[in-house]
Amino acid sequence: MARTIIAGNWKMNKTTSDAEKFKKEFLALLKNERLTCDVVICPPYTSISSLKGNGVFAVGAQNISAETSGAHTGEISADMLKDLNVEYSIIGHSERRTIYGEPDELISRKVKRALDAGITPILCVGEDLE
Repeated sequence: MARTIIAGNWKMNKTTSDAEKFKKEFLALLKNERLTCDVVICPPYTSISSLKGNGVFAVGAQNISAETSGAHTGEISADMLKDLNVEYSIIGHSERRTIYGEPDELISRKVKRALDAGITPILCVGEDLE
């Protein structure tokens, strides 16, 4: 049976200092706990390095580029995330679909890119209030 995953998306919140403080406090809370699920935290890119390698929770990215490299200002590639030991990436979040107009075809390419890099996609499939 598959293990349950609980993932937190920090969106555009918390600085690197905030992330370091959170990590210390969160690990202290979980110190004597035996987790029955996998915990994934998806911070802003600037805080990924601050959270990784803690042995308790995995670190994910909030997005991934469908491209491998090149002139794509503001994007982050699968190779860049893999180099940071990122294990998961949120793909197709409702905000990416509605605010940035990302269509299913692009989401599909992102999922493939993540899988090819060994990053587990967390595919969002509709959060519309309706």
